[in-house]
Amino acid sequence: MRSCFVAVLILSLVWPADLFAQQLPVPAPKQLSAPTLRVIALEGDRAVNILPLRIVTAPVVEVRDLNERPVEGATVVFKLPASGPGGFFSGRELTQTTVTDFRGQAGVTGYVANDQPGRFQIEVIATHQNRTGFLFIEQRNSTDAAPREPAVTPVYKKPWFLLGILGGAAGAGAYFALRGPSKLSISPGPVVFGIP
Repeated sequence: MRSCFVAVLILSLVWPADLFAQQLPVPAPKQLSAPTLRVIALEGDRAVNILPLRIVTAPVVEVRDLNERPVEGATVVFKLPASGPGGFFSGRELTQTTVTDFRGQAGVTGYVANDQPGRFQIEVIATHQNRTGFLFIEQRNSTDAAPREPAVTPVYKKPWFLLGILGGAAGAGAYFALRGPSKLSISPGPVVFGIP
């Protein structure tokens, strides 16, 4: 009787563990994530849009794969901010979807800046065959009529130029002073009129 009890006890301990092990789901093999695309700004990144003159730089990007080859036929979505500084695409839309050409390049049409000065970002998302890449293009709307250029000092107003002229004059004066009296003589020659 005692051996029967031990057998039932062992069976009750082993059998549920075996049953539990069979009911556990088998973990699926880990799937690798799809490779991403690389999106490169060709035009428009860090551009300054001049609001009074309505001068803007439309964004243009290039989409490449992991082997740095251009990706033709990738879908590219450009998205402007919903408020604050920014702009509009054709039809006053905030998003525009395009497709890359054979060079892997895509740009927007009808791009205009809004009337609010300041910095903003254009979000760019590219997708192709379950691969994705993204980029943020930085721009700034400015109320300045033209970009400021640094003032250029003419060369004759620079100190080193003036010192060079003064040094040259002092050197020439010292040369002629130390050389002594000149033995240069000028004598009149015959005056000839007509063909000699």
